[in-house]
Amino acid sequence: MVTAAVFDGSVVPLRRTVQAELPEEQQLALYDPSGAGLVVLNRSSAVVWELCDGTATLDEILAALVARYDAEPETLRADLWGTYNRLVELGLLAGRQ
Repeated sequence: MVTAAVFDGSVVPLRRTVQAELPEEQQLALYDPSGAGLVVLNRSSAVVWELCDGTATLDEILAALVARYDAEPETLRADLWGTYNRLVELGLLAGRQ
């Protein structure tokens, strides 16, 4: 899947099934033997992963992040878009509009 360079808040991201999710203190390890292998997410990426359950658009996920963190919405938007794109590249997320 090719991702767009511009934030598309209408995308509804969905986590793909992974074989194991191993929570650590400051990160989350995902094991996907059919594709990405072992992927370790930092705390903020793990929060995005958890919110990508197929029920919320990226705009709604952004609103949840804005409510949770003391950061500028534009900064969070850029971080969310970057994390989303990386997880799509790894085959860990699918997105639909």
